[in-house]
Amino acid sequence: MKKAKVLLAAATFSLLALAGQPRDTAAATYYDTCKEGAQADGSQIIKVSAKEMKSGQQSMALQDAFYAAQEKANSNKKYTIVVEPGEYQLDFSLHMYRYTTLHAEGSTFNRVKSFDGNMLKVGDVGDDGDKKKGYYYDGITVIGGTWNGNGTKKPIYRAAHCKNLTIQNATFKSCVNTHLMEVAALDGFTVRNCTFQDGKRAGGSKSSFANEAIQIDITEKKHFNAVASEVITSRNITIENNTFKNVLRGVGAHTSYVGLPITGVRITGNTFENIPSIAIECLHFQDCLVENNTLKKCGRGISVFSIHENANGMYNGKKSAPKTLNAKTILRNNKIQVQNTGESVSSGIAVQGANLKKATKGDGEKIAKGNYMVSNVQIYNNTITTKAMGIILRDAKKITMKNNVITANGKGENYGILATDASDGINIQGNTVTAAKVGGITARNAKNVKILSNTVTVKTGGKKYGIMSADGSANVKIGGNTVKAKGTGILVRRTRKANIYSNKITGSNAKNQYGILISKDSKKATVKKNTIKKYKKKILKRK
Repeated sequence: MKKAKVLLAAATFSLLALAGQPRDTAAATYYDTCKEGAQADGSQIIKVSAKEMKSGQQSMALQDAFYAAQEKANSNKKYTIVVEPGEYQLDFSLHMYRYTTLHAEGSTFNRVKSFDGNMLKVGDVGDDGDKKKGYYYDGITVIGGTWNGNGTKKPIYRAAHCKNLTIQNATFKSCVNTHLMEVAALDGFTVRNCTFQDGKRAGGSKSSFANEAIQIDITEKKHFNAVASEVITSRNITIENNTFKNVLRGVGAHTSYVGLPITGVRITGNTFENIPSIAIECLHFQDCLVENNTLKKCGRGISVFSIHENANGMYNGKKSAPKTLNAKTILRNNKIQVQNTGESVSSGIAVQGANLKKATKGDGEKIAKGNYMVSNVQIYNNTITTKAMGIILRDAKKITMKNNVITANGKGENYGILATDASDGINIQGNTVTAAKVGGITARNAKNVKILSNTVTVKTGGKKYGIMSADGSANVKIGGNTVKAKGTGILVRRTRKANIYSNKITGSNAKNQYGILISKDSKKATVKKNTIKKYKKKILKRK
């Protein structure tokens, strides 16, 4: 094992067991009953006992097992390393390699505070880093274990250039201003039945909010050092049935390559609780499904971006790729509760493109000017409770919102649904919006918008409204909606070509309010077959 000897010469390692710790019964049974050595299917099992890792012993037993697997494992002869349940102190990085499984259920690994590095990572170490490219490290699995970073400022788990990487039934906890798990350049990445908790922010910098518990990064040196830097995306990602609690962000990406989206992402059945920033961030994702997640006390819920408006985190990928991101994304059956945390504008769901008027450089590379719209997102059957925005669209195209239930009950500027910033081809149908502070459903500087068969209730009066089309919007259909509003029911201003028909509008007999109000700066507005009650002034078309 030449590599082991080189590494041992470079650093002193110790893995120390704490005496007297109770063993997990189920895990102990597996450790006790599994057979060490060759298995019937040609695979190999190496058992690492607590005695080998006991206090006072400078043991490399676990790492030596990984090195043994590195030398001999292949696709026909896979290795499983089984650790005897116990509690251990870790003061060095454990390194895993191809076709290897770590079975650590019932074990807890505590980072020694004097050790400043990743606790578990894929691939080699050294001043020059790991030189492997593509999706090299195939068939790696981690089962179980509690990985306690003990306030670490480095990601607990780190992996790049991997294929078929699986993490399940494990707990990752306790970091400061960093990610609990950081990965990049993956083809086939599954995180299942894990817990991510206690990611803290210190130092007062708002940038430290940008630390996902699971970050899907890129292998650009500024963001992911000590591995081969390569313009390569991640794909085939599944994040399911996990718990994210008391962390700065949940899961997602804030770096990506323009024209080289992260593809095939499934984020399903997870719970996110007490997240001051964003729970799920889909930056430059394509073919993405986000469903059946529960979000509680989050600053922002789910965001789908083509790129960020200031081009932060963006690098150049395929130069010939279209600027519009065909997201092919579905957001459905999620239960979302968001509140203002001071980190950013709070929204349950946001779908945003960015129109760069000139070449823009954020903290990544300079990105060419142009309209980087996001298109083809379906949003349906979500339940959203928000102190600010329910669903917001900016510079978005071909977006469908159906059967969402939105309660916007904050004290500030609240919209149930807002389509703005040149959004185009927006279908808002069958949604229920209640108690919005400013407006129920709003189109501002949007075109080809259908607002059909929604139920909108706005409990505040004055200049508030149920449905509005405004600020340069065009070709807007508002039909078949049920609106209850203390203020104006439907407001159309600065709109070209609006069709308002077959709506049922109920007011509160308040003064200076209208069932339908068309401002004089709107053109080609038609109004027909609407039913209006409890308004002293039912319809006004100003001239």
